[in-house]
Amino acid sequence: MKRNVSLIFLLYATLFIALVSMNGEILALAIPLALYLLSGLYFAPQEINLQIERELSAERITPKQEVVVNIKITNLGSSLEELFLEDQISPALKIIKGETSFLCTLKKGESVLWRYTLKGPRGSFLFKGIKATASDHFNIAQKEKFIETEGQLFIIPPFTRIKNIKIRPHQTRAYAGNIPAGIGGPGVEFYGLREYQPGDSPRWVNWRASARHPQALYSNEYEQERVADVGIILDGRESVNMGESGNSLYEHSVIATAALSDAFIASGNRVGLLLYGQTLRWTFPGYGHIQRERIMQSLARAEIGNSFVFSDLMRIPAQLFPINSQLVLISPL
Repeated sequence: MKRNVSLIFLLYATLFIALVSMNGEILALAIPLALYLLSGLYFAPQEINLQIERELSAERITPKQEVVVNIKITNLGSSLEELFLEDQISPALKIIKGETSFLCTLKKGESVLWRYTLKGPRGSFLFKGIKATASDHFNIAQKEKFIETEGQLFIIPPFTRIKNIKIRPHQTRAYAGNIPAGIGGPGVEFYGLREYQPGDSPRWVNWRASARHPQALYSNEYEQERVADVGIILDGRESVNMGESGNSLYEHSVIATAALSDAFIASGNRVGLLLYGQTLRWTFPGYGHIQRERIMQSLARAEIGNSFVFSDLMRIPAQLFPINSQLVLISPL
């Protein structure tokens, strides 16, 4: 824009000097400049009318994985001699291949594909849109437009899967799992003896105990195994996660939280997550793959911070968790 103003000022100055001095040679110098500006105005771009479609090769990755961003641009308006596109992405994301900017000529109804590859640290990243700048070949006239696009990338914490985490909550739920419930019934571990009841499997009959009591039969009783409510609390307070050298332990806590959440959910338990730091972020308890995904997305967004309200652990709102839940606190304390 400044360049165009300078050229117009130069043209007017040349014409003014030529008219004042009545010098045809100076007037002749102004003609190429005038033609240059007029050609730029003649070929100036019309309104930008683009359809942009974005597709990610994956919407959920870990920090070491890469994702390919594919963008299709279709021109629904008039021809654009020079179109410069800039994708507005987070500076935390690192470009591995390709560029986040793209220069092309796009005729009416024509489409073009644009691709680049990136990766990044743990986090949740929104692709808000693309800035489009159209101009003529002389770069005299320009038009800009920001076009919103859909796209979100979750980079979840990497973790190693663990098995057989033994917990003993005060109360279990009614569904079968692998936590000893302290109640007799179907199970694996021996729990006690009781009198034989119709419907008992012959394999449950304890013949040795029955032989000592000829008037009755006795069956083995096993300890039932059930699922439980598990509440995980991640301590995100900056005051306890930052070391003297400025190094943070928070990423290790996030990875541990991801591993424990995955293990508890894989065992059939109902799991909830509370991020305790600058603010409270609560993931309501749930089961299965969908709950695992909710927790992983919440951990992707987890940030360290300080708050006067949540400066100590005494303010943890334990009432958010179901009664008799097994609470697991993950903290560098």
